[in-house]
Order: sequence, then C-alpha cells, then structure tokens
Amino acid sequence: MAEFNASFFERGMDIIPLLNQVDGDSDVTGDWVKLTNYSRAMILVAKYGTEDVDTLGFEIVQATTATGTGIKACEALYPYWYKQGVLTAATVWTSGRLTTADSILGIGSAAPTGGTLIVATDTNTDAALVAIDVQASDIDIDGGFDWLTVRIEGDEVNNACLVSAWMILMGGRFPQLTPLSAIS
Repeated sequence: MAEFNASFFERGMDIIPLLNQVDGDSDVTGDWVKLTNYSRAMILVAKYGTEDVDTLGFEIVQATTATGTGIKACEALYPYWYKQGVLTAATVWTSGRLTTADSILGIGSAAPTGGTLIVATDTNTDAALVAIDVQASDIDIDGGFDWLTVRIEGDEVNNACLVSAWMILMGGRFPQLTPLSAIS
C-alpha cells in the first residue's frame, strides 16, 4: 500500500473519545483505551472558554483492565504542545517537554498538586488545547498494565469547567481500512 495515498486508518491510526464536555470541577476519569496494538498515543484535551479556571491538571493513568483495575500513575518525560486563547487566532502550537518525569501536567496560575505546570499563565476564561505524546513504552506492560486514559484533576478548579479529551492512536501493528478495536 502506498503510504502517501493511505487513509488515516490504513496508516495504522485511530481516534477514541475519552471525555465529552465533562465538568472538570471534580476529578473525572476518561474511558480506557488498550495500547497493545499501537506504539504511541496523543492525548488531546480541550478546555473550552468562558469558564474561570485557576489551575487544571491532566493526569496520565494506566490500568490492567478496561474497568480501571489497579489504576496507577504513568510517569514519563512527556513532550507536549498547547494553544491558548481564541483558538481560531492561535495558529501556532507552543511545544515543550517535561524535564522531570511526572504523570500530571497542568495549565493555570500554579502547578496542580503533585504535578508540573506546562502553561504558566492565568487560564481564566481562555480556551485551551493541550496535546500530550505518550509512548507505549511509558506504560508498565511487564506489570500487566496495557490500558491508558487521562484523568482530569479538578480539585483546584474554582467553578464549573467544560473539558473534553480524545486519544489519537498511532503506530498500529495491524494497519487496515477498519482498525482493530482498542476499547474491548
């Protein structure tokens, strides 16, 4: 198959919704995705505008089953990208990489409890997109962990805040027109 003419799925990719406009004012765990057949995943989190947020954290977590059995933090030196403000005017992504392994990446005026601040600004009423690159090798596969999701750490959000998240799977071991299920 010619790579330059292959579809999204034929290139070994898939996209799975994790959270759909949940209230990030409390901790919310997304749907679980199995990474067995993929080499990496991009977690894309959207915080919509108009909500006043001081600090919002995104924790990468892993589990041994699709129901979240044995859930634990997934720490790594994650590369990340973000856009903030009026998203139609924010045409360029800002990139970075954690310098200390962590599982919680945050946006806002202060680092989330136990986490690393990646967007050091008051996110008050701005919309924000945050993309976090996770390698399958970051997961404790030898310990039986092969399920991954993001948990919104809303403990420090001061009122209602709508958040959505998706996982874009890449590096599929079995690329095909209709991808293998990563949620069952």
